[in-house]
Amino acid sequence: MNAVMLSSRAFPFLILLPLIVLLCTGCATIEQLSCGGHPEAPQQNYPSEKLQSCLGKDPITYEVGSKQVQHNVYCIGSGRSKPPVILLHELTGLSAKTLKYAETLSSDFTVYVPVLFGEVNQDSIVRGTAAFLLNGEWGWPLAGSDLDGNTPIIKWLRHLVARIEDEHKGEPIGVIGNCVTGSIPLLLLTSKQVRAIVLAQPTYPIRFFRYSADDRSSLGISKSELANAKKIVNEENMQIYGVRFENDCLSHSEKRDTLTAEFGARYLDASISTSEYMTSDHCQAKDCSKAHSTLIGDWKDKNSPSQSRREEVVEYLKNPSTFNRDLR
Repeated sequence: MNAVMLSSRAFPFLILLPLIVLLCTGCATIEQLSCGGHPEAPQQNYPSEKLQSCLGKDPITYEVGSKQVQHNVYCIGSGRSKPPVILLHELTGLSAKTLKYAETLSSDFTVYVPVLFGEVNQDSIVRGTAAFLLNGEWGWPLAGSDLDGNTPIIKWLRHLVARIEDEHKGEPIGVIGNCVTGSIPLLLLTSKQVRAIVLAQPTYPIRFFRYSADDRSSLGISKSELANAKKIVNEENMQIYGVRFENDCLSHSEKRDTLTAEFGARYLDASISTSEYMTSDHCQAKDCSKAHSTLIGDWKDKNSPSQSRREEVVEYLKNPSTFNRDLR
């Protein structure tokens, strides 16, 4: 009797098992793993005492239909008198490296860092991907959903921008996207105060089975949102700063081509060429050909190309309309 009951309970799992295996071994999944570089040494956690809730009581909550979208937001650095910058984390989660980068930025800016999925000090592609897929706030990215103003996470981020506008009346707001959040700053241009955006190695959309030609060139946002961003950039005479490693096979080069085609000279392409980073001196990863994280992960010393882009990002955020890469 027990054996029969066990078999009946196990039957659904046995049916699903081949599908689970197939999902885990899809061509796109293999591509992501092979492009991901080698694991780095474990990072020290960012000290919890340095994390400050700066917009009232956490989490910040926004009603999206019948769902409450809630995320913690931390301010890095002391004081709130500096110009505001929102730093969005990578697919691995809000890592200590991200928070240390925020601390570096806090010399010049009030840095707001939301936890979009996962946990503080998380730096795991597996845990990050699971948290990203399972929280239900990103639509259904595996099925080809594009981000737009109806996507819960975008509604929440726009609410966050409005809260920061209240804290910094009339001040320009900068937004830095990284990896899976790399193209999200384009969706936040609906705020009249967001007038400086950095698109660092955008990777969205995420696929398990295969990346089509459209996926490789897509920024993962709807056509109407892209058209609106383009309109705002042109009407406001804005510039967009974008950066990726030349051979990054997670942030496909076709995405950079799309940005250049859509925004023309208003897109400042700060791509890091292979001649700059294909050396063990300037890349933390053991295999420099797999370098991916331009601003957060794959930088080492003051002479590295990633560090030079960090410095450019600061200058761009300070003066987005007049910044000129050719003069540096």
